[in-house]
Amino acid sequence: MTANPFRSLGLALGSTRSRRATIGLALGAFALLERDQAGAKGRKKKNKKKHEKTRADVTCPGPGLGTLGLFMENRIGQVFTPTRKGQLVRATVAIIKPEGTTGDFALHLATVDAAGKPTNTYLASAQIADASVPVGDAILTFTFQQAAKVASGAPYALVLDRPGTAGYSARLENGMAKGLCGGAAFWSTSATGPFMPISTPAMFNLVFSTSIRA
Repeated sequence: MTANPFRSLGLALGSTRSRRATIGLALGAFALLERDQAGAKGRKKKNKKKHEKTRADVTCPGPGLGTLGLFMENRIGQVFTPTRKGQLVRATVAIIKPEGTTGDFALHLATVDAAGKPTNTYLASAQIADASVPVGDAILTFTFQQAAKVASGAPYALVLDRPGTAGYSARLENGMAKGLCGGAAFWSTSATGPFMPISTPAMFNLVFSTSIRA
């Protein structure tokens, strides 16, 4: 009996179409799986961000028992130890701005050396324009646009300066007496010089607060 070549060709074509359809379905299923996995990851990140909250962390409340006058390129630093890990997004420092002075204020998050003193290595920085700071007592609230990660139980330092020739005073508190502040305040006579303790033993702190997002 003579074979029908057209029938054989039709079977071959049908077999090819069937394989193509199977491959197409498999590729489509893989694409859907990838899309679902990507969507799940996106939702997870979104939910994580939604659950992140900014909370007050280490703080040294005022009003302060005294002040420290700072001039020219003087800087003042406050060592503190976060109680939670996360991102340092905000910090406040109490100061007194003299009348007739100009110059923006800058706050830096710095590392601390083995001796427990602030260093000149900055992890994050924020500025406040002089025009927005009133004369006299003021609480400077710095928001770090590029927040730096901090670890719980590890020491860091807030370093405040006012570049230029303008002077100002920083509010100080007896942290040892209050038992709340921890750390200690240090000062430096220049923009790159080493930091020295304000007192020995170290008992004074800036009037400050920190807020961490976690």
